Amino acid sequence: MEASVISREVAIAVIVRQNCVLVGERPPHASFAGYAEFPGGKVEPGETPDVAAVRETEEESGLKVRVMRILDTAESPTPRGTLRLWFFLCELQDPDQHPAPPWHWVPRPLLAELKFPPANAPLLRFLTQGECLITGTR
Repeated sequence: MEASVISREVAIAVIVRQNCVLVGERPPHASFAGYAEFPGGKVEPGETPDVAAVRETEEESGLKVRVMRILDTAESPTPRGTLRLWFFLCELQDPDQHPAPPWHWVPRPLLAELKFPPANAPLLRFLTQGECLITGTR
């Protein structure tokens, strides 16, 4: 079997607060338009995926976060090549921060009712059925 050639790396922040997860909606011009998403985006040249997750979260939602640990990686084929997705568990630097629209907090059990891109499926099973491994959050 031939190994996938990675065309782009994408860093994704999974931010858990009070048993809720930060979720937004993909814009009309994006692939999977209208689907639910976690904050994140392209890893820039010379940037590590964890740093990209922090940067993208602040750019998209206005929230300052820190990475706690990696949750998972996945590969997703696209017409332009294979994406490597990096999912990081993050926490808010200030628990009283509020996200900019369209970002909002969704209770973990309700994540299963939202339509996410297929590459998110294993992570969603963990978030909706597994134990939340972050403590001390509000």
